[in-house]
Amino acid sequence: MSNTPSRLPALTGIRGLTAVWVVLFHTFQGSGTSIRIIDMGYAGVDLFFVLSGFVLSHVYFDDRQISTLAGYSRFLGVRLARIYPLHLVALCCLGIIVLVLPGFADAYPAAQQRFGSGAFIANLFLVQNW
Repeated sequence: MSNTPSRLPALTGIRGLTAVWVVLFHTFQGSGTSIRIIDMGYAGVDLFFVLSGFVLSHVYFDDRQISTLAGYSRFLGVRLARIYPLHLVALCCLGIIVLVLPGFADAYPAAQQRFGSGAFIANLFLVQNW
C-alpha cells in the first residue's frame, strides 16, 4: 500500500480520545455522574467508527490496486486477517466464562439469545447481526 496510517497522526490521536471517552462512559454508566460529556459517551463510538472509516479509505483507496475486484478481495482478506483472530479469542474467552460461571449469563436479559449455542455459532461466522 502506498500510504501508511502514520500520515494521519491527528486523526489517530482523536480516535484514541474517543476510545477513552467510551471507556469513561462505560465506567461511570448508571453512577449518576453529572458530567454531561461522559454521559454522551455513546457518541464516541460513532465518532470512532467514522474516523476509522476515513483513515481506512485514505490509506487503502488511494492505492490503484483496490479498484479491481481482486484488489478489493485482497483488502477484505487483509482486514479479516487483522480483526478475526482477536474476535475469536474474545469469543472463546466469553464462551469459557459462560460455561464455568453458570450465573454469568443469567444476569443479562435474553440470556439464551445472547449466550446460547446459536449466538456462539453466529458470532463465530460474524453473522450475529443478520
